[in-house]
Formats: sequence, C-alpha cells, structure tokens
Amino acid sequence: MLNQSEKPVVGPLHKAGGADSQKLSVATKFKGQLFQLMQRLESTTPHFIRCIKPNNLQSPGSYEQGLVLQQLRCCGVLEVVRISRSGFPTRMSHQKFARRYGFLLLENVASQDPLSVSVAILHQFNILPEMYQVGYTKLFFRTGQIGALEDTRNRTLHGILRVQSCFRGHQARHHFKELQRGIATLQSFVRGEKTRKEYAVLLQRHRAAITIQKQIKGRNGRKTFKEISDASVVIQSG
Repeated sequence: MLNQSEKPVVGPLHKAGGADSQKLSVATKFKGQLFQLMQRLESTTPHFIRCIKPNNLQSPGSYEQGLVLQQLRCCGVLEVVRISRSGFPTRMSHQKFARRYGFLLLENVASQDPLSVSVAILHQFNILPEMYQVGYTKLFFRTGQIGALEDTRNRTLHGILRVQSCFRGHQARHHFKELQRGIATLQSFVRGEKTRKEYAVLLQRHRAAITIQKQIKGRNGRKTFKEISDASVVIQSG
C-alpha cells in the first residue's frame, strides 16, 4: 500500500527502506561466508611458498648468492625464520603425537590417555622443557625438536623392518627346507612304486619263463623216454 501511494513523500521512503534492507541482507550473507572461510582456514595447517629468482641470466644451474640473499631480506623470509625459531612453530595434537611416536616408548602405555603418552615420550627422550609447551589438546615445539624425534622414529622403523626381514627370511628358509624334504620323500615314494611295479613285471616274466622251460623240458623228457621205450621194444622183439 505504501509502495503504491501517490504522495511524493511516502513512496520514496518505502523504496529507500527496501534498498537498505536488501543491502543489509547482502552484507549479512557476506559476513557469514567470511566467517565460514575463517573457520576453514583455522582448521588447516597453511604452508607458504616463496619463489626466489636464483640468477638474472634465466639459466639453470647458476646461483647468485647476493641476489638470493637480497630477495630473502626484501621478502622478510629471514625475519620470519628468526621469529619462527624464537617461538613454537611446530604444533601437533596429542592423539597424533601419541599415535606417531607411542611405539618408541620402552613401557607399555596402551591403556593411558594420549596426553599421558605424549608427556611420557617427551620425558623418555629428554627433551628440555624450554623446547616445548603442553596444551590441553596440542603440543607446541620449537624448531628442530620434531626432526630429532623423526630421526629416532625412522631409525627404529628401519631396525624393525630389518628384524622382520630376517624373521621372514628364516621362516622362508625353514619352509623351503620342509618343502625340499617333502619333495624328496614324494620322489622316493614314486621311484619306489615304479621300481616295485617293474620288479613285479620282471617276476611275472621270470615265473612265466620257468613255467615254459618246465613244459619244454617235460615234453622233451617224455619224447626221449618214448623213443627209448620204443627202441627197447624193437630190440626185445628182435
């Protein structure tokens, strides 16, 4: 109704109020998007990369120390590194720290909470108290402390892998020897079975030969006896 008013004062006031309301809703929407963006940035671990020009010749393999140092100073990288070293640039949650380095502990602490495991790790490796700070949910380290833990972790994992490799090798050799013994037994059984079959065939042939020989000898004997008997009869009758 106010928008359709023909009064020169009422109509413009309503239109102006509508524009302000629209602007306010856009600003509120932008504020909400900005708040979501800030929440997303706070939940991540940002990494900044600065590109440094190594030389003015634009050729690979050439390094100009003065040029690179000037760029580092102008970009504020040296100051950032100095400030980073004086603070606690490395941070890690108790859960992640305990999960990553918990196996290095000499005692079993599987039943303890991540905070207790983290503190036990710090004490075992004699990390100086001024080199870290313990928070409610995170640990904060000065520069270089995580690197020392990573070196110990890598050496331990390498040793574990070597032990596992030796154990698997021992198991494989033991299994191979058992397999060799099984194959030798199987081959011996096959050869024995083959030899027994060949012997049975030879024995059967030998018995058959003896039987044939007996038949032939008996036939020859009977023939000879008949010839002798016939000759005797002839002699006696003469």
